[in-house]
Amino acid sequence: MTILSCGQPPAGIYRFQEMKFILRHATAIAGCFFLHFTLLCAQPSPNVILILTDDQGWGDLHCHGNDSIFTPNLDRLAAESVEFDRFYVSPVGAQTRASLLTGRYALRSGVSWIARRQEVMRSEALTMAEVFRDAGYRTAMFGKWHNGAQYPNDPKGQGFDEFLGFYGGHLNNYFNPMLLYNGREVRPQGFITDILTDSAIQYIARAGEQPFFCYLAYNAPHSPFQCPDVYFDKYKRRGLSDKNAAVYGMIENADDNIGRLLHALDSLGIRDRTYVVFLSDNGPNGERYNGGMRGKKASVYEGGIRASCIIHRRNYLSPRHMPHPAAHIDLLPTLTGLCEISLPKSLVCDGLNLSRVMQGAPDFTENRAIFSQFSEEKVRPFPGALRLGRYTLVLDERGKAQLFDLADDPVQEKDLSDSLTEKTRDLKNRYLQWYGDVTRSGTAPPPVPVGWKESPRVILEASDAILNGALRYSSGRGWTDDWLEGWSGARDTAAWVLEVHETGVFSIGLLYNCDGYFADRELMLSSDDGNILPFRIAEPFMSEEITTQDRVPRSESAEKVWKNTLIGQISLQKGMHTLRLYLPDQAAGTFQVKGLVISKL
Repeated sequence: MTILSCGQPPAGIYRFQEMKFILRHATAIAGCFFLHFTLLCAQPSPNVILILTDDQGWGDLHCHGNDSIFTPNLDRLAAESVEFDRFYVSPVGAQTRASLLTGRYALRSGVSWIARRQEVMRSEALTMAEVFRDAGYRTAMFGKWHNGAQYPNDPKGQGFDEFLGFYGGHLNNYFNPMLLYNGREVRPQGFITDILTDSAIQYIARAGEQPFFCYLAYNAPHSPFQCPDVYFDKYKRRGLSDKNAAVYGMIENADDNIGRLLHALDSLGIRDRTYVVFLSDNGPNGERYNGGMRGKKASVYEGGIRASCIIHRRNYLSPRHMPHPAAHIDLLPTLTGLCEISLPKSLVCDGLNLSRVMQGAPDFTENRAIFSQFSEEKVRPFPGALRLGRYTLVLDERGKAQLFDLADDPVQEKDLSDSLTEKTRDLKNRYLQWYGDVTRSGTAPPPVPVGWKESPRVILEASDAILNGALRYSSGRGWTDDWLEGWSGARDTAAWVLEVHETGVFSIGLLYNCDGYFADRELMLSSDDGNILPFRIAEPFMSEEITTQDRVPRSESAEKVWKNTLIGQISLQKGMHTLRLYLPDQAAGTFQVKGLVISKL
């Protein structure tokens, strides 16, 4: 029974002969109505579990026509859910995560790439976690963040009460991994996807009556390609390459874990009042089945940005396919709409609230524009893409346009730009206007925040440094967990740009590996206000790279043990500063720097 039916008077209630009865019992009738209204309002708000996989393409599900992979739990979930058939994300994960959490295109919050501080989401960006938390929800995240490693850009600063996972773009090892639990390093035993699922289930089990928002961001099947034997061996027996066997094995393992999570919701009796959302963050990280679509991860063609998206709530959302385009920017307004949470007036989403459409309302905006952009390191408008109705415009790295009719040419083989010149020109102009709008606040990487009481100890990562001279990154790209090497003379400097939140005295340490040549050799750390700290490394220390579980050679850096030596103390005023690490003279030998550790005293 609903409030509407309870409030509707029964037929004939105003007949004169019944008036005495109604007047005599008016108080009781009103009390019954109020009790029903109170009980209805007291129903607990629905929970939300947001599951994001990493580098899993649209074609990496059996239900999408891939006969080489087994995903029974996700197949069943898709059949029992609302599934968006044309759901768009960003070409790479850090952008998708920022858009997913803010309901806005990633460039608006400063996220343009995957590393070198271009993955950092501005702290003033209002996130989904903050919206749910302010609505009375408990909030927790388990897994890969990839939107800033220091407070207030980390999960704690962006609305999550609890966090277990890692901040960067990849994890060094998936077995017995080094993780962070609310800022403290821990090393749980087991395989990473199992660990994250166990932690999420434990969190949900102790949630009690308070509704929760749980963000479960698996790093599978992102590289390094590590996978338990039982899954890897299964796909090797089917004739797959080592890489694809590891990828499919990681995905099937994630599917098993999602099955465990759904079973836990059933066991706890909260399945019917929990929204379960599943999606992936970009196209596949390699050549494999993807429904015949053109492109893969880091591409603005369909194969790089079309992803799975499933939204489930048993006995509430009727299973259906949504044929019209939707995107990651829609999930914040849609999920808050489903949970009847009002968004702050200050939050202007780029996305749409699709909650009513998902429940059958025929008011979907068919001719909406959805934009995509990707550029490495140097932020620029190209490559980019615009989808509008049946057409998609793709701009290559030089800005040259291609136009495709997705209704007739879903694999994007027939370029119509020469025959539909006016439409091509109009769409390109619209794309450039969009790019100018979303970059209005600038695209420069933010400084590293230090001096916050919520996070008195901060690591200045090697990947956050500006390099000069012969210095280079271990992977060549400045990705997560890279280190600096190639130190040979005074021209080789690493500089970190800081924003000090509160004036204070800071202790600074160095995370290093070096051979005997550098032991007791003088090095320098200087600040832009004239402070110079000469120091020496007391002892040599070299550790091996840990890659024992890799199925194929990795492109990213590996786990190493780093020695921490104290450089000294320095006073820093509130505001912007630059710290520089360098050698005073020529040198040889091996010297590797993971970063600086700066702690407010």
